[in-house]
Amino acid sequence: MTTRNVPAVAGQADTRSKYTLLLDQDDALTLDEIALALRRRTGRRVEKAEILRDLIRLTGSDPVVAGLLAAGVLRRDATG
Repeated sequence: MTTRNVPAVAGQADTRSKYTLLLDQDDALTLDEIALALRRRTGRRVEKAEILRDLIRLTGSDPVVAGLLAAGVLRRDATG
C-alpha cells in the first residue's frame, strides 16, 4: 500500500493521505455491491473512498466492529 498527502481543497495545506489498495476479485466485487446498495438506499452515488473512510471511523469508534475486524484478520492469518 502506498500513501502520499493530497490537498483536501485547492490552496489549503495537505490534510488527507492518498492510498493505493489492492483487492482480490471477490473483495472488489463486494465493495462494488456495497456501493450499489448504498446508492439505492441513499439515492446518490457513494464513492468507494467514502465507504472505506466510514468503515475506518466506525472501526475506530465501535469496539464491537473492531473486534469483528480483529477476528477476521486472525481467521485469515490461520488459513494462510
